[in-house]
Amino acid sequence: RWVKANTPELSGDRVTNRELQARLAVSESAVINWLESLTGAAERCLWFYGGKQIEIQSPRELQEQISDICDKVFYQTPTLHNEMINRRELSGSAKSARKELIKAMLADSDKPKLGIEGFPPQMSMYFSVLQETEIHRAEKGRWGFYAPTARADDRIKAVWNEIDYFLSETEVERQTVADLFARLSLPPFGLKSGVLPVLLFAALLHYDTEVAFYEQGSFVPSLSMPIFE
Repeated sequence: RWVKANTPELSGDRVTNRELQARLAVSESAVINWLESLTGAAERCLWFYGGKQIEIQSPRELQEQISDICDKVFYQTPTLHNEMINRRELSGSAKSARKELIKAMLADSDKPKLGIEGFPPQMSMYFSVLQETEIHRAEKGRWGFYAPTARADDRIKAVWNEIDYFLSETEVERQTVADLFARLSLPPFGLKSGVLPVLLFAALLHYDTEVAFYEQGSFVPSLSMPIFE
């Protein structure tokens, strides 16, 4: 992770980036496996939080402590009731559904439910990420993407405000999408990578005439599926 964050030479090297991502995935898997082995021996370990030792007598107590700590660290994480998209790594079917959702966002933002008919997988993503948060709604009879209302959950408002703040920073100098995603994945937000593109596209469609995109230095005239890919 340090190499990824502190090696600007990687920005234009796709081959090296793929290699780095592969090594990062292997490393993260190794750490997760090691941590899982510790949970089974929770009562035989000494546990510390905030510089103080805490008493852990069983794996269940450990899970409860971790849950409490995560609530404190990620206090701005919105609740999104969708196990397909609310993940770090999406399955093949979930990726396809998210792609169809983005297509509908680009083509039919002026329609209720983005014009999606029936109950395909992307409909459940729409309900949890865009409808329940009220990011996609009708204002004065016109459907579109809007900032969360005053009655919306404070945590989704905080996420939207962070995106808004990030976009305001790009008025001074260009910023990368990766920088925004990294910011939203860290505390206090802790958003999973699966949902990040949907929230980004919602904000970009809201600020349609105010945001410019560049791909490898070249101006991109409009948002499209190739740009999403």
